Amino acid sequence: MRHATASRRPYWSRRLSLALGACLRESEERKAYQESMAQEAIGIVEELSGRRVAAFMSNNHIDPDLAIEIFVLQPAPNGREREET
Repeated sequence: MRHATASRRPYWSRRLSLALGACLRESEERKAYQESMAQEAIGIVEELSGRRVAAFMSNNHIDPDLAIEIFVLQPAPNGREREET
């Protein structure tokens, strides 16, 4: 029985290694896409909100498959919701 367990160990180790590598590659691809789209997304949010974006953060989670984009807006100089243009 011990021999059978030992012979399966490399198989499971390899599968885990491949799965982790695939997750890492997918995360890297998503991050590269998000970084390439950040300025466009910031521009859209600024245009729609009438406020400047002070910070933008983006992240992904593989399982469950989730994504989040956070836009932190600067306060309007006049204290109103929208800046006067």
